[in-house]
Amino acid sequence: MKVFLGTGNAGGNIPPLAAVIERLIKRGHEVRVLLGPTVPGRPVPEALPRRFSDAGCEVIVPDANVWFEGATDPPAINEIPAHFPRILGFARFAAVAAPWAVQTLRSIEDFEPDVILGDVHVPGGALAAERAAVPVVAMSLTVAGQRPIEGIPIAAGFPAEFENRAAFLRTAEEHILPRMNAGRAAVGLPPDTSPWGWEERAVRALYLTSPAFDFTPDPMPANFRYTGMMRPDADVEPWDD
Repeated sequence: MKVFLGTGNAGGNIPPLAAVIERLIKRGHEVRVLLGPTVPGRPVPEALPRRFSDAGCEVIVPDANVWFEGATDPPAINEIPAHFPRILGFARFAAVAAPWAVQTLRSIEDFEPDVILGDVHVPGGALAAERAAVPVVAMSLTVAGQRPIEGIPIAAGFPAEFENRAAFLRTAEEHILPRMNAGRAAVGLPPDTSPWGWEERAVRALYLTSPAFDFTPDPMPANFRYTGMMRPDADVEPWDD
């Protein structure tokens, strides 16, 4: 199977994604990784391509200038209430949805993957998959929270009964949806009605954590799965007591 992953240096996402790639390669799958910024202007570290190529996959790093083509301005910190940090983060990721959609679509046409692994830090890649009719598996590397799910708090630090879900959704639609729709327009897709439409339509939404570490969705979305944490294989001598 041919597997495509688009990602960038967003912090702690690299080790688990590299572990996923290592396991796919060991199982005989062909993998291509497209590397770019997770927010406008963020550089791709020189060591990052090697982190994935060492696993045996093909790595593509486009010229830095292409990531500014069609990108929107990210929101300022004071534009979004402090108790909605997930909206601020996701709106920044969505600001490069257009160039990610375009670059991913070009790679899809060349590589012809069977499935797209959709890193939540670069949601624009999933828009290209929708345009090309390639299945998407969305991957979140921490607890659930990218999209509003019943039973899971959406305002960090507050239990569900104290949340203002209407305010959360209104703020998300104001700051995330226009940026995602700019990405959709860049690859010829009509506007969406949900900031998280790409994840809601994914064939699977995988959360690389444990249900024991999270709240319990009620009801469980049809595409929602916990997988447990993925870690790179340790290159050390086995323990001998």
